[in-house]
Amino acid sequence: MTGNRLEDEIKGGMVSCASLLMKCDIDIDYFWTWSREKYLGNISFLWRISRKHRGYDIYHIHTAAKVDFIRNLLLVFFLKRGMNSVILHIHGSGFSTKAGVNTISKYILKSVDKIVVLSESWKSHLSMEWGMSADYFYVLRNPIESRNIHAITNSLDRALKVCFVGELSERKGIMSLLKAVPLLPNSFEYFIAGEGLLKEKVLIEIGRLQDLGYRLKFCGFLQRSERDVLLDNSDILVLPSQAENLPISIIEAMHSSCAIVATNVGAVGTLVDSTNGVLLENASSYSISQALNHLLEIDLNSLKRISYKRSLDYLGEKVTETLEVLYADISRR
Repeated sequence: MTGNRLEDEIKGGMVSCASLLMKCDIDIDYFWTWSREKYLGNISFLWRISRKHRGYDIYHIHTAAKVDFIRNLLLVFFLKRGMNSVILHIHGSGFSTKAGVNTISKYILKSVDKIVVLSESWKSHLSMEWGMSADYFYVLRNPIESRNIHAITNSLDRALKVCFVGELSERKGIMSLLKAVPLLPNSFEYFIAGEGLLKEKVLIEIGRLQDLGYRLKFCGFLQRSERDVLLDNSDILVLPSQAENLPISIIEAMHSSCAIVATNVGAVGTLVDSTNGVLLENASSYSISQALNHLLEIDLNSLKRISYKRSLDYLGEKVTETLEVLYADISRR
């Protein structure tokens, strides 16, 4: 299995997914092909794999879009020349267009044994955008780790706790959330967790809102255990992204019994509806404020319970069972 370096401090959905899939009941070796910290090591992945590549039954390659996609297509080409079985596992929101898929790359894509996607909607989307039969694709959900918890409901006779967990970037919509704060009654506490290019801008805006009397706390980057505590103590996760695939942050928040406010992008609509939150048609501050106002007026604990129940379909042990079925099918070919 290949993907981003598992030990890197800042871990996205791809690393979280790969880490949990490694726990399946199959002997798996892992090679990292990209690291945020070890830039010189990024060019050595072909050498590291070539030293051990003979003898593996399947090569499972995790990839994001853009440069990562090009690098991994080269790896696929290298492996398929040796008549190896290859799975290409698609992550991230960067595959929303045909960008990067030309005649050569489509030839390489059609050589893989399966292209793994995170949802049925993404399977349909890529099949259409790339002009490939749906038979090339296999749906494997993003897994989350079970924490042996039960649905969390709380007395709501207090300020509701709203959290944002993710990259501080335009794509994730953090500034839209902050601009929605003055449009809402002072019935919420806001917790912002993450790092990114907009960090300084976010800190300035949080300080301005605090001066106006709104309750906000900047949490910065959180380790896994710290993030779990934040989610467990929150009522609502807001993720007003401009583009997504199948965000693990939403699934983890659902497992912590959070109601969800998120934009209808990527496969988010398979996770969120009116029974466990609000699905936004756009990421505007006004839309976010309308959604949070709506959640003030309904039985929020009912939504929180449904979120938790829905998250159980994404537990790692269930997802790895599906992966084992795929591995067995490819091994029989």
